[in-house]
Amino acid sequence: MTNNNTVLANFFKTVISYYIVPDLKRLRHEVRPQGEQALAGCAIPTAMLAISVLEILGFLMRPEVNLKKHETGENIKHFLCKTALFPDQYQKAANVIVELFRHGMMHQIFPKACGIAKPSLANDQIIFCTDKDTPNLNVDVLVDDLLIALEKLQTMVQSDSDLAQRMNNRLKFIQEKDIEAFQKVIDDEHISSAPDVIFTTTTTTTPA
Repeated sequence: MTNNNTVLANFFKTVISYYIVPDLKRLRHEVRPQGEQALAGCAIPTAMLAISVLEILGFLMRPEVNLKKHETGENIKHFLCKTALFPDQYQKAANVIVELFRHGMMHQIFPKACGIAKPSLANDQIIFCTDKDTPNLNVDVLVDDLLIALEKLQTMVQSDSDLAQRMNNRLKFIQEKDIEAFQKVIDDEHISSAPDVIFTTTTTTTPA
């Protein structure tokens, strides 16, 4: 990653390392199923965060020109299947993750006729079925694989200047669009504000 890719460097330092990775680790390891809710433990919020990360990184990495950020399915499937960052089982599971789990959760809170679980027993399948033949997304496996992929990606951009430049440019594009959207709302509501905008997240908590 060259000095010219400062937006990308800031993205890894803040968005990925400071927020996403610690939050994923807490949700994965500290918020576990308890009592009667044997498959719960913030499974849906964990999956929502993980899949949102898949979506944005797929958009940043795709080599095609003139992409649309809202091409959700293609963005997720690119990151899962075409980057060599995930195990082979995602080649078959990616479309299911998009159509049943991502679209279900983001539009109706719950997946479409499926479940999301943190299995109590060791299970390395990303999609597994219960005794009632209900497909479940194994969010433990998804998060574990995503955390490994994030580590690999940081190494990858150090050695692939074209990828790093493309991701940097896409982040700048998102940043510009975010500022435009922010300014439009401010102007429409007649609010006086001059924000110092960087590509990061505002929150009231910090990682331990």
